[in-house]
Amino acid sequence: MTEVRSIKELRSQSNAGKLSIVALLVLPLLGLLCLFWPEESADFLPYALGGVMVLSGIGGIIVEVSRARKEGDGNADAQSGSEDGRKDHKTAGTSIVMCVLGAVILVHGASSISFVGVMWGLLGLFKAAGEFDEIIHRIKNGRRFVLKLAFSIFELVLSVLLILHPFSSIDHHMILLGLELITYPFKIDRTDNGKFTLEAEA
Repeated sequence: MTEVRSIKELRSQSNAGKLSIVALLVLPLLGLLCLFWPEESADFLPYALGGVMVLSGIGGIIVEVSRARKEGDGNADAQSGSEDGRKDHKTAGTSIVMCVLGAVILVHGASSISFVGVMWGLLGLFKAAGEFDEIIHRIKNGRRFVLKLAFSIFELVLSVLLILHPFSSIDHHMILLGLELITYPFKIDRTDNGKFTLEAEA
């Protein structure tokens, strides 16, 4: 999983890693368009969103292939009781799914807008599930978790609403989708020393 906390960390990434992250950082901009111009953005959003997803997915796949070549499958699976290996496979799988779904959206265009909402709701649920796993781990280790929990609950509720109301009024649907696109690339956290952090991940 590719995560950055600063411009310096972004610059240290490979070209594929930069592509994956920068592409996903376009999502909040698309989300803002959904919030302020929901009806107008419904026509072009699937094409813009599909292109972003394909680019990010391709970048993520290249990053994982390069990582596998450097580390070797045996070394990656042997790390930390295969924990790191599972995370790598999960990241590669997410990138492949992101790429395929983006291509589907591009093919179907504006007619896929309801599918787009449900799909991003499911992606949001998947992300929230990982966040809750981290929260449980933090609770067990006596570390700060309240801010992370609040953000994860917000993501969870937003994702559920997108899935439950895919055919509601277009304005309502686009506003929910916009909020999801704004929050998806980011992880908000508070370190043990009280410092707030904002990470972008792809």
